Amino acid sequence: FTVELIGVLACLYFDVVQHKVYHRRYVIAASAGFAVLMINILLHLTGIIELYNTLFIAHICTGVAAIVSVVSIVTDIVTGRIREYRITGFGMICFVVISLCELVGFYVNRFHIFGSYLCVALIVLMAATIIQTVYDEVNAYHMRERERAQMTINTIETIAGAIDARDEYTGGSLREGRAVCEQTRQRDGGRL
Repeated sequence: FTVELIGVLACLYFDVVQHKVYHRRYVIAASAGFAVLMINILLHLTGIIELYNTLFIAHICTGVAAIVSVVSIVTDIVTGRIREYRITGFGMICFVVISLCELVGFYVNRFHIFGSYLCVALIVLMAATIIQTVYDEVNAYHMRERERAQMTINTIETIAGAIDARDEYTGGSLREGRAVCEQTRQRDGGRL
């Protein structure tokens, strides 16, 4: 049953990664997939029909969830939103493609070991998510460091400006010094 839940869980995960921009379509796809799976299990447990005979319906729902995912990812590529999660987005695309290979293999190959491709797909998705998380944290760290450096510069400039304003003899030299530094920086290609 876990394998049939992959489409449902993928929709929920993709919804979070994409900041719930496509929440409605993901919830509908996940709910439909979960409902079909529960109905299939009930039919099996009551002896009405074997689960194996109703799996194709759950697989259709999984295929629909894959289509919803691909459409959402392509929409993010077109709008540029994928920049926020491009590494995880790559993992999501790989996950969908490998999962669809799993479904096709189930119907095409008589001796298919069900779940092996899904394990690979989950590992790829997990690795992409971990790499994206590390990448985001490193960027956030660098941004915080730039903000701290700018705050330090602003503090020093404020103190220097206060001192410069109080002294009649050196008054205005701070502005002149800043202008000379800016000219030097521009001449040297942005380096101090």
